Amino acid sequence: MRFPSVCYRVVTSITIAMVLLVTASVVHAQSPCLSCPSGSNLDTINVEICIGIDTFNLDVVFCHREYQPPSMNALCPGNPPRAINSVTVIQRICAAGTPLPAQDDSTWKKVLCRFSPLGGDILGLKPSIGVRPAGLYCWTVTYPRCIERSGNCLIPCWDISTDPPTPPPCCVLGWDFYKIEGTGVYSGIIRSDCSAGGQCATSCTDLGCSFDPVECEDCP
Repeated sequence: MRFPSVCYRVVTSITIAMVLLVTASVVHAQSPCLSCPSGSNLDTINVEICIGIDTFNLDVVFCHREYQPPSMNALCPGNPPRAINSVTVIQRICAAGTPLPAQDDSTWKKVLCRFSPLGGDILGLKPSIGVRPAGLYCWTVTYPRCIERSGNCLIPCWDISTDPPTPPPCCVLGWDFYKIEGTGVYSGIIRSDCSAGGQCATSCTDLGCSFDPVECEDCP
């Protein structure tokens, strides 16, 4: 049966639209390594960061769970194995009342500062940190290594050059916090793991997995 050309164009347009819709849905799906840990719920928290002299309000979509059972974890090493005191997964960052900062890399690092007990401590972890060795507090935070802008948000960036599209790898920071005895000052040891999941697509911003706490010093 021969379709009129107008019908063919309509069917073709619908097919292309469906393919684009499916591709967009896949690309904006969640990367497996950003799944929330069992027993936690997805939440949104408003944070204020500063980059230079400019202040920005952001909504951070994340999940958090206290305590993971002891395991042989290179990010929280110990003999015998230690428990991970808490686990945080940051999935995306969106503008909230102010534009997104122009510097995507700095934005993520400043958000990490707001979560860290050495910065904003918005999760309230400090009261659980003691003097080492017994008071060591291990916190891991996972975030997408590859990001892109979508509307007013920074989201995980998939590699759409592959078939099917490849989800972005994640970075995991393991942070051992402790209180320096007799001073009330807190410090920490950072370890990172960026070994899983491959590389970022050329169209994505690669955040890398290094983090320097000095970058937190100019945050309120």
